[in-house]
Amino acid sequence: MKKNQTLYSHVLDMIGVLDGVKNILLLNELELKVLMVAITIHDLNKLEEHSEKSYSRIISERNSKGEYANILKECQEFNIQDFLPEYKEYIEDIRAIIGQHSAHTSYFAENLICSPERYKLGDEKIEILISIIRALDVIDLSKTMDEQEKKRQFLNHINNATKYKGKQYKLVSHTISEDRGILTNICHNTVVEFLQGKAFVDVAYYKEGVLYLVEDKEIIFNEKDREKLVANCVKYIKSKIFNDFKVYINNVQSGIKVDEKCLGITSIENIIYEIKIRCEKSKIPDISKKNEIIKVIVAKYAELYSNEKLQELEGNISKLEMDIEGTTDKKVLSKIKKELKEKACLLREQKTGKNIFQRKVKEEYFIESNEDKLRFSEFIRSFYNFLKDHICTSPLLSWVEVYEFFSISEEDKDYLDAFEGLYIRPYVLGQLIYDDYKGMDDELTNRIIKYLEDKISSKESKDEDAMWVDLKDYFNRNIILSFDNKITFKKENALRKYSEKKSSKCCLCSSEYETSNWMAANVPYKLKIQNFSNKINGGEREPKRNICSICNIEYLLHKVTYASKVEVSRRYLSILPRGFNTKSYIRAFRESINQFKSKDISAIYFNEYSTFVALASKNVEEIEPLFTQAKINGIALPNYAETLTNYFILPIHLVKKDNETSKWISTLLYALTFNISFDSKIVISEFPVPILDQSEMEEIYVGEVPVPFRNIFEKSWTKEECLNTIKLFVNLFSLAKTLGETADIVYDSLKALAKGKTNFIYFIYKKIKNKYDNPTFKIKEIKDFVDGILSYVEDGETLVSNIKELALFANQNNIKGSINGGFIKDNSINKPLNIIIDLLCRWDKNIYTKEDITVLCKSEIQKYFRRVDPYYGKKRIEAIEKYVDLFMNKILDETLGGKVYNLENEKKNILSTYSYYYRLAMSKSNKSGSED
Repeated sequence: MKKNQTLYSHVLDMIGVLDGVKNILLLNELELKVLMVAITIHDLNKLEEHSEKSYSRIISERNSKGEYANILKECQEFNIQDFLPEYKEYIEDIRAIIGQHSAHTSYFAENLICSPERYKLGDEKIEILISIIRALDVIDLSKTMDEQEKKRQFLNHINNATKYKGKQYKLVSHTISEDRGILTNICHNTVVEFLQGKAFVDVAYYKEGVLYLVEDKEIIFNEKDREKLVANCVKYIKSKIFNDFKVYINNVQSGIKVDEKCLGITSIENIIYEIKIRCEKSKIPDISKKNEIIKVIVAKYAELYSNEKLQELEGNISKLEMDIEGTTDKKVLSKIKKELKEKACLLREQKTGKNIFQRKVKEEYFIESNEDKLRFSEFIRSFYNFLKDHICTSPLLSWVEVYEFFSISEEDKDYLDAFEGLYIRPYVLGQLIYDDYKGMDDELTNRIIKYLEDKISSKESKDEDAMWVDLKDYFNRNIILSFDNKITFKKENALRKYSEKKSSKCCLCSSEYETSNWMAANVPYKLKIQNFSNKINGGEREPKRNICSICNIEYLLHKVTYASKVEVSRRYLSILPRGFNTKSYIRAFRESINQFKSKDISAIYFNEYSTFVALASKNVEEIEPLFTQAKINGIALPNYAETLTNYFILPIHLVKKDNETSKWISTLLYALTFNISFDSKIVISEFPVPILDQSEMEEIYVGEVPVPFRNIFEKSWTKEECLNTIKLFVNLFSLAKTLGETADIVYDSLKALAKGKTNFIYFIYKKIKNKYDNPTFKIKEIKDFVDGILSYVEDGETLVSNIKELALFANQNNIKGSINGGFIKDNSINKPLNIIIDLLCRWDKNIYTKEDITVLCKSEIQKYFRRVDPYYGKKRIEAIEKYVDLFMNKILDETLGGKVYNLENEKKNILSTYSYYYRLAMSKSNKSGSED
């Protein structure tokens, strides 16, 4: 077993590898089942109950019936009878297999195999099964792709098992030299599928590549094979990106917009028909608001219109045109032309006013609330948006194109230009021409498609082809096959290419590929990848940034894999295997994702509250994340399960309104839960690739600890620390449930705990006091949870212990203030302590010594009790003196360093902690906390 690996995961890995290699082994169904039973129980010595026994003793102990007691017990624990009903007939075979699963059990093996007649499967088959279980056991110890010795042992055992079949095997591998998250995972899939077609047997899926078994003979793999492999990778990526172009078409307030990336992955015809469908389904705009705006514009132009002014301008223009024909003086000619231009603008305004005035008289200017006309108008607006975004250089030119396409008269152009171009004019135009195109829906759509296809420049298609050529080159450079020496990865070569490239480098990965300009707002800068880079986030003054084709493709792949219609606060959860994943484990994980997707579930919300509360009565290692269906927040499920392969990458959508420290706590809960539940290493960051490898971290990585929590969470996240922190959260959530609070109290409690143990008790005690008339009974209920939470932090233990000791002493000796009916109040519990603190805070060290102030404290408390307690006597006097000495020695001197200012700073925390433990002592001594 690997370090920190659970026995369950070890068995799962072994069975997963067996499932992958079973077709090259000489095993029938029965033999396979016997072997799987042996694998399931083979590590009996790892169980706590057998920790002091030798392995041979464990598997040799018999019950009163002469049966192997421990083997039978384990088989019954796992309900082996349901899997292999006749398993008892094969107990000797199972015992022989597990007894020799380790290569270090040679002495025992000799004695065990001396009577082969005991094995129902036969001696030869047992030897094969022993070789197989040894191979499976040792390969699970091979934690990295580079490790060699365990792989050599694995291959040796496999060949011992297959020699009876007359075949021998060798190990080969493929790796991808750069990790680009889901892009790399999809490439791994394609390479595996291609090599499986050449009789390669995939054994183990490491983060950086896959290990295979292949027959020990020359591998035929030529240049054409490599070209086909790379082409398959490109084709597969294309198929995923092209599969859903609709994610690049968005319904926004300004209309239906088509992202430029959409043009490269589908046809104009598909885009226009999708726009048409959306126009038919889109929300009908508020016509009354638009008509109000139109009414204001109409009134303005109608007021400007004057028939006399119109005729006068027409006459002036005619005269100016005649003057131009008869003038040769350049200076005069220039002046006349300028005046003519001004008059022409005024004439146009008057003509527009006349047009509008006539429509006003007939009331023909309003937008009708006819649904068909409105949807037709929306289609026109989408056509205008497409021209503006992808063909024309300005909105003005876009409207020129629209007018030309629909053959709008000059008079109507002037009328239309009077209205705002995005929210009003398309609807006015739709009203004007609807009747001309009524019943010609298909004809108009086909005309628009043909028109736009002719307008789209060839440059875009060339750029698109270049993008896929770059991806092909990228895969060819980075797919490394151990049996193909033509391509090898050397980091120094990559560094050299990086330094030699003089043109603009990609702002994300600094690769050698040519870049294109993106608006900085559209650059997904958090696609943080690569072995090295000059990545710098875009600043406010940087309108455009350089993006290479590989990052462009990766962005497109993320967009279609994790579609989100709203802006989210996103982190990426990377589940890294301790060594490798197996094909069967990957298949099972994908199937679980597909089950959710088949129910039209796009996200699952991790219910941390229910998860940790449910764990209160269990061992923390049994934690199981509980999920509920979600629309946005939670784990976003990929549209393509194939992106989950060598390791699993899943986006986490956090509650956007939460602050960053609260989000960090949420990511910590994800990391802790998935670390234990999946027995894997977990990385959570803003980037879709793990920024650390398994060997570079302990158990989890969740980024830099926020300042408020550094006192408690800045640590090396070992397995022990993870389990302890899960216990902390179990106690926090259980505390929240007991107090009837929401999960918000967990976050607030952690902030309080980070400031110190006494501060945490102050926070909780204040909550209880505000909520309950008699806090004493609730304190007893939460005592275990509070103790568990306090045990997580070492600092401040002495202060809490000393305050607790003082409170217990006070309770035992009834040192408290008077009670005036009802439940005991804090001012009564804290009365003697308040007297001490008040005197110390007013202590003038120039007048009183430490001994003086101590005597004064005792005297003042005694005065108080003489006044309120008719039974005040010698015993109480002695108790008060000891009480004051206890405070002075243990709290003031030992824990506060004798500093009065420390006492002043901690006053509220000390008083709350004192009250808490006093009430706890009351509840244990069966005192009701009320005055009879």
